[in-house]
Amino acid sequence: PIDSEHNAIFQCLPTSDPRYGAGVSKVLLTASGGPFRTRDPSTLHDITPDQACAHPKWVMGRKISVDSATMMN
Repeated sequence: PIDSEHNAIFQCLPTSDPRYGAGVSKVLLTASGGPFRTRDPSTLHDITPDQACAHPKWVMGRKISVDSATMMN
């Protein structure tokens, strides 16, 4: 798991114990969308670190800002 939200889902998943049947076939993890939510997906590769660090609400360090923008925090 990458982030605390991902880890929480991972911890809730059933084990490989046959009593749980086939388990989970799909998990949808949503997010607020961040500063790039309305951006054309074909242009996402053009985003610069400076753009990722320009958080609209909080002033965070560069690492935390980029981690947050990429959901890798």
